[in-house]
Amino acid sequence: MKADRQEVTALIRDLQRIKEMDVYVRQSLGVPISYEGDESEIDQSSSIPVSYLQNSPSQVPAFGFVTQEFSQVSSGIQSGHTGLDIAAPLRTAVHATAAGLVVFSGWHHSYGNLIILSHGNGYFSLYGHNANNLVEERNKVDRGELIALLGESGVTSGPHLHFEIWKDSDPVNPTLFIPEYR
Repeated sequence: MKADRQEVTALIRDLQRIKEMDVYVRQSLGVPISYEGDESEIDQSSSIPVSYLQNSPSQVPAFGFVTQEFSQVSSGIQSGHTGLDIAAPLRTAVHATAAGLVVFSGWHHSYGNLIILSHGNGYFSLYGHNANNLVEERNKVDRGELIALLGESGVTSGPHLHFEIWKDSDPVNPTLFIPEYR
């Protein structure tokens, strides 16, 4: 029963994070927020030209050391970690891992200064704990473009970039896309 309760807790936390990301994306794109009977789809193909080479989230966002790896599974001691933590000096450059549209650039209670990019084909990347966000919502960014300066905003114990990749509302291990972090 204890394991089932932990699994339910993890699922509730994941659902809350998905809802938060959905709200950020919908607010940024000006789409009404609705959860019951919501059949609306955002056609991003018209706003983001999709190119496998440019829109695949595979460029290193910041150079540093991985201090916490991706772990979607929760254990009894530690909850899942749906991204990578990359430690580096304060104000290290943070680059877009692929071309895309800035769907959120603002403050989040846990991630501090946060940027979310939509890359088309259901891919999103998330950059948290920034010292400064250098891009605004609804702006297009190119692969490798400077988007933020690494910081320690939000809930953190030191300067690092929290980096996530999402595909169709599911977190994906960034090391599958970025071999430099393996």
